[in-house]
Amino acid sequence: NVTGTNNVAIGQGAAYGVSNESHSNNVAVGKNALTAITTGASNVAVGSSAGDAIASGTKNTMVGADAGTAATGSYNTFLGADNGMTLATGIHNVAVGYSAFWSAELTESYNVAVGSGALGNLKMGTDTTDTTRCDYNIAIGKDAGLSGDFITADTDFKGNIAIGAFALDATSTNTQTGTIAIGHNALTALTSGVGNVAIGYEAGLV
Repeated sequence: NVTGTNNVAIGQGAAYGVSNESHSNNVAVGKNALTAITTGASNVAVGSSAGDAIASGTKNTMVGADAGTAATGSYNTFLGADNGMTLATGIHNVAVGYSAFWSAELTESYNVAVGSGALGNLKMGTDTTDTTRCDYNIAIGKDAGLSGDFITADTDFKGNIAIGAFALDATSTNTQTGTIAIGHNALTALTSGVGNVAIGYEAGLV
């Protein structure tokens, strides 16, 4: 760090950075937290390897071992071990709880995942002609909106709301857009079909 200011780095390799680069207003606590930082600013990374791929990204908050460990984007908030662990360039995501939003690895953005495993399997496919395929989802509760790995399917999981443990958790790699599932096990049996609304305990279970 050449001319950067107001940084805090505690731990082996924390905010280690790259030669001849400057970064400011970052907080890195834990082994290799923010270790790749170059010009990024106003990031907070607490935990071993938290935010360790961020270079120029800004205003990320990552707390927990391996939280956002592959993330390079900006404005993400990951609170919990392994949150957003494989996300690459996605922005404006919020994940709270162990392994929430765990599998996302490309441009997945504007998602909210709260609860262990929430949006845990969501992974955008390789067809990036539409970079919003896996955006704008809200999942609250254990395994809510679990979704699937679209890496070979190139389908959409977009604009869904799943609130309650296991709500909307069985769609796998099928397209799912605009569905609302609120309640414990709401639409847990739904595998395909879009634009559904189910509200209440085990609503739409069969």
